[in-house]
Amino acid sequence: MVSHLTYTFVKKRFNSWLIMLTCGLFYCYQFALRVLPNTFSQEFMDAFHVEAAGFGIIIAAYSAAYSGLQIPLGITIDRIKIKYLLPFAPLICAFGVLGMIYSDNIIQATISRFIMGIGSAFGFLGAIKVATIILPPNRVSIGIGMTILFGTLGAVIAGKPLKELSYIYNWREVILCMVYIGIILSLTLFMTLSSILIKIKQEEAFTVKDPILKDLKLTLKNPQIILLSIYGMLTYLPITILGVGWGIGFITVYFKVDYNIAANAIAYMFIGAGIGSPIIAILSEVFKSRKAMMLVSSIMAFILYALILYGNYEMSEYQTYFCLFLVGVFYSAKTLSFTIGCNLTSKKTSALTTSILNMTVMASGFIFHPLIGFLLNKGHLEPTTLYTRYDYKIALSILPISAFAAFILVVFIKDYRLIEANNLENKLFSIDE
Repeated sequence: MVSHLTYTFVKKRFNSWLIMLTCGLFYCYQFALRVLPNTFSQEFMDAFHVEAAGFGIIIAAYSAAYSGLQIPLGITIDRIKIKYLLPFAPLICAFGVLGMIYSDNIIQATISRFIMGIGSAFGFLGAIKVATIILPPNRVSIGIGMTILFGTLGAVIAGKPLKELSYIYNWREVILCMVYIGIILSLTLFMTLSSILIKIKQEEAFTVKDPILKDLKLTLKNPQIILLSIYGMLTYLPITILGVGWGIGFITVYFKVDYNIAANAIAYMFIGAGIGSPIIAILSEVFKSRKAMMLVSSIMAFILYALILYGNYEMSEYQTYFCLFLVGVFYSAKTLSFTIGCNLTSKKTSALTTSILNMTVMASGFIFHPLIGFLLNKGHLEPTTLYTRYDYKIALSILPISAFAAFILVVFIKDYRLIEANNLENKLFSIDE
């Protein structure tokens, strides 16, 4: 038996956006933690005594925790008030950062990154759940877009600005500030979500006898959700590969530029993602086809990766920025997979559906970071942290392959529009609300 969800809103709608702002700030924070290895790649390798393969394992630990917790968290968040869960997430992240600061070997560093992944797993799921609770249905996509924009901002902040600080202070001292930010965010989320100015009354949504596995099975049996999940993972690869782990090293070697230009190029990629997300969403509504935008983005990404990796020419500083900006723009079509997925499901299982999509997306880091580390090391007889242009060309060939595979997958994804998806909701899931 499923009882009704009832939410009572007090005060002005402005307060709802205030809550979304605090959720966005946490997503910004956890995204900054996600890209720290890219910013301090050489420092991490030296401090933890690892080469590319070991570095890939450390990065993958974050993705393993993040991805592995998505479905359990999705089920939990759908059943427990979000204000009781979300404030603890930044504290978990801060604890992981503290562990990283005092790590001096691969085991300690891997465990610390795993703990960061646990706390970060709440970020996107929590923001989407809050959006579906406190925002009108026609504003949920704006809330999701705002959250993603904050994420790209976190990635930019954790790039060159933190690196510049590391020239003045030790890198461990620099990331210590992330511990304090996590504590402040935890308090802010607790006060905002529990504020008497923003009272959200959430009645019990589920009874003890509710079949948890039934919702999970129904969602996993939907072939469209599976296709959207794999598409999202393949489309996310430039962010997880270039933005999180290997981008700065790749750009400095491949385009023969210094660290500052490479860091700026990665920042432009995230800026492109932030700008591209709302633009592609709007264009998908203008042309009344999300599928068309996904197809165009996938094929353009394939062409761009092929030109970058296999073109026999050097790029200027601004050409490098422009190319990485376009990488971010084409990546942002991934957000359409979440839009379609949310339209295919009911509010009752919104967090669960999002968790499945997000789990598959984040599994890309767990799968591909060790693989890239292995491919980079394969051409060397002795362990090294210095890699050639040819090493990167072989390892990062994963990018054009994934873009082409994403294009093929989109062919089989149905082009649901918002109204059509809402009409199909009961038919697909047979849930009475």
